[in-house]
Amino acid sequence: MDIKEKFKTFIDKKTNKSVKQPSTSPAYLAASESWTAADFDNHLAVVGHQKRKTSLFEEVPLSAEAQDVVIDTIEPIYFETDHPDVGSHELQKFPDITDIHVINGIRSRLRKQQAIVSRRVSDLIISKQTACMGEMIKIDKLQKEACLAVALCVESRKDLSVGKGQFTSASLQVIANHLKRQRILEVMNNLKTIKTLQMTDIQLQKLLRAEAYPSAIQLLLECQTAASTFKHFSCISDLSAKLQETLEMAEEQLDNAVGRVVVNFNANTYAKLHSAYALLNKRQALMDQLHMHLTSHIHNSAFSIVMGYVELYSSVTQLNSSNLANASLSNSVSCVNNSVNCDKAPQSSFCKMQYSELCKFVDHECFLACYVDLGKSMFGILRNYKAISRWHHKAAGEDSPEVAKFILSESSPRSSPTKSLPSDDGSVDERSYVEQKLVHGLYRIWQDVQAKLRTFILASDLSHFKFDDFLLVLDITSRLMLIGEDFCGSKSEALQDSIKKQSMGFFHREHAARLEELHMFLENEAWQIVPLKPTFTVYQLLEYRFLKKKDALLERSFMSTTPSKKNDALWSLEATASPFDLTSEESSTEEDILAPDEGSGKSDEDTDDDERSTVLDGENGLIQDKGLAESAKKIQAFSTLPVASNTCLAILRLVGKYLLMMKLLQPIAADVFVCTTQLIHYYLYTICTTFGLSGGVSNKLSVVLRNIEKTIIMEDTHHLAQPATAADYSISVTDIGSKTAKVYRAKASPIISDVPACSCEGVAARLVACESLLLLCRELSDLRHSVLPNLLPPSAAQNCDAFFADLEDVLPEVVPAVYSCVGASVVPQEQLVQQMSAVSWSINRLESQHNGYVDQIVRLMQGFSSVLQNVKSTQPLPVSAEEHLWRTTVEQLHTALLHGYAAAKASSNEGRSLMQLDYQQLTSKLEPLCGLRPLPGRSLVEGYIKAFYLPESALRDWLLEHRTEYNTRHLVALVSVMSHIPKHARNSIVATLESRE
Repeated sequence: MDIKEKFKTFIDKKTNKSVKQPSTSPAYLAASESWTAADFDNHLAVVGHQKRKTSLFEEVPLSAEAQDVVIDTIEPIYFETDHPDVGSHELQKFPDITDIHVINGIRSRLRKQQAIVSRRVSDLIISKQTACMGEMIKIDKLQKEACLAVALCVESRKDLSVGKGQFTSASLQVIANHLKRQRILEVMNNLKTIKTLQMTDIQLQKLLRAEAYPSAIQLLLECQTAASTFKHFSCISDLSAKLQETLEMAEEQLDNAVGRVVVNFNANTYAKLHSAYALLNKRQALMDQLHMHLTSHIHNSAFSIVMGYVELYSSVTQLNSSNLANASLSNSVSCVNNSVNCDKAPQSSFCKMQYSELCKFVDHECFLACYVDLGKSMFGILRNYKAISRWHHKAAGEDSPEVAKFILSESSPRSSPTKSLPSDDGSVDERSYVEQKLVHGLYRIWQDVQAKLRTFILASDLSHFKFDDFLLVLDITSRLMLIGEDFCGSKSEALQDSIKKQSMGFFHREHAARLEELHMFLENEAWQIVPLKPTFTVYQLLEYRFLKKKDALLERSFMSTTPSKKNDALWSLEATASPFDLTSEESSTEEDILAPDEGSGKSDEDTDDDERSTVLDGENGLIQDKGLAESAKKIQAFSTLPVASNTCLAILRLVGKYLLMMKLLQPIAADVFVCTTQLIHYYLYTICTTFGLSGGVSNKLSVVLRNIEKTIIMEDTHHLAQPATAADYSISVTDIGSKTAKVYRAKASPIISDVPACSCEGVAARLVACESLLLLCRELSDLRHSVLPNLLPPSAAQNCDAFFADLEDVLPEVVPAVYSCVGASVVPQEQLVQQMSAVSWSINRLESQHNGYVDQIVRLMQGFSSVLQNVKSTQPLPVSAEEHLWRTTVEQLHTALLHGYAAAKASSNEGRSLMQLDYQQLTSKLEPLCGLRPLPGRSLVEGYIKAFYLPESALRDWLLEHRTEYNTRHLVALVSVMSHIPKHARNSIVATLESRE
């Protein structure tokens, strides 16, 4: 309800109710100002005193803090600036029971708030009065200045009107004539420009023929700019279309020039092309076209090279077949013409083939030459791309001075800056695009080259290649992989995989053929020495030149100290040679390993056996004859020469080829090394079975020989019935990996098997066999530390160490086994035992003369010494070999002496003294002759003879101590002839010895 209705309701209320009168004290009135409608809910209205004194309503002064509190109680609606209806707002807050005193209290509160706000506003106005006065002064000053400006304008307008009145019509006519003249000159210039545009085509063709591409593009852009200026002329509008066609034609010629640069890079030409594309603002298009031409050129070059060899071989084959089919000259000429005509059909069919199909028609005879040409062609493409990349890097490093200089020199004042030079905003993006394109292009181009080479390799069957030719293929592939690694850091996995597949197939067949070839070598080996120089090493063989000879172009480039020198050496365009030019030069190198023939055997042919017997003095071994002294010097010089057989050299050469294959093809290096060990094992096995089995071998050597038989020796069941061929030795991939490649056992040549072991030929053959084996193992041991670690993968290092450890362990057993048959042949054991058995050892008196078998032994030893002297005069006899020969012979002699002394049925003390006399006489002659002190086995024989004098207790101790040095038969025979020991004691000792056996 409104305020009137509220007042009416208040008057009509009954007044008979008693109401408690409110307090009229000032405190009560002050508190009533803060009453609200809620204070009167459910209560009677307070009736104010009708006659309040005016003093009660006088304002009480408040402090600043109290004023702030009152201002804070003001509702936000009173501070709004959009003229709110505060009256309605206050009426809505009235309580339902209306009391005039409440209304007065609320009104008093609102008045007090208004008074405080008004006072506060007044204070603020007073505080800002000084600033207000200052602003008013400024306003007055601005008014005065505005008045002055208006006066100045009025004065200026008056002056302008005076000047306007003073101009005449003559002056305006002069100005009009001048403007007309300028317009005429402009028309004439336009006509000249139109005439120049009409002759642009002729000048443009001249520039393009002269390869002045930037000038041509600059001229076109200027003409287009001029044509756009005069496009309102009808002739110029037709010319604009013609200029656009000319521009497209120029871009085609630029594209053709890019294709030529890819084939033969020229820095000046490429700089012009780059400038031209920069003027066209198409540097990115240049990169795209460049890579497109590179990809196309890789395919076209590979196809054309392979196509050339296929057509060449096809035409030669048809020409040969036509010549063979026709006997007469006229018929042959006509057939040649027919064959030439017939060549068109296959050549046309070849052109339609895919590259992968075409590669299958490459004959194996021209495969290597085609592969070399492919490598040269691909390397030329890579070299050109490297040169382009270097040009861009150099231009980027120097902020493209050549391009900028050329563009600035060709630009003219009339050219449009938006057409001549690319904007700065896009230059950074274009440069980053070019750099990324060049970097990514490295790997992409190498992948294309690698794909062509891989297809070419896998399309042919290389398993029937010669070993040297296949090594050349591996060498070329290795150089290609090195080039790829330097070109883009690629490991050339595809190329490695392709050559690995071909290598596995080739090496399986080749290794089987080499084993068969080695088998044939050993069966026909005469075991004669090959005269080598004293300074011989495997590095002098052609097969090992790759270990020390550096490729003049590749190695120099890859071993350079700085990357810049490396790139200059390999990728320099000025270099006339490629990494593939040295392939044919290596095969022309000659090796110098043979010692000169000085006729060293002449003195031996001119001397007889009597003269040789006087060479050595029996007492001091000094040279007595002057002529023989010279012969002794030659013999001493001979002893320093290395000893090798033909088969040993063949194995060394084959090992060198295997090592080269390991170097060129790392993925199968472990398998190749296993095959290399098979060559060494087969040679060792053949020497032992040919020369060593008759003399007996040690247990350790027997185990090794049995292992070799299980791994590489084939059953000799039908070997004699039908000779094996190389096809019989074909083995699979698993065969190589599991080390099961096998070959037949080599049988000794009749030249060797029919010769006595103690003859000059027999001793020389065994000497050559043993020393060549030692030489082979020595050279391999040198390679073990210097070469093999770089060729073998880490997983094969353990197998390599195990092989050389076993080899070093068994070699000391091989030499005695081979030379022991010589000693067995020199000393006829059965005959010597029979002679000694015929001697009566049960004598009763001391003898001063030795028995006859001693002289027989001395003669045998002297004969053996003369044999060694003859061998020395014809071939080198190392001191260690001579010592081994004498040692094994003397050991065989002492074994025969033990058998002979043990064969005695009875013996007396005098007979035992005679044994000592015989043995002392023998040793006195034998020690100067063989040069061994003490003689090997001397302690055994002397101990055996002297043990006869031992009493029973000492004898038992002696038998226990030496039971491993003598066999049971010897000990039983010794005890049986000891008559000074009781018979029952002898029987007990004999029974003990036999039971231990």
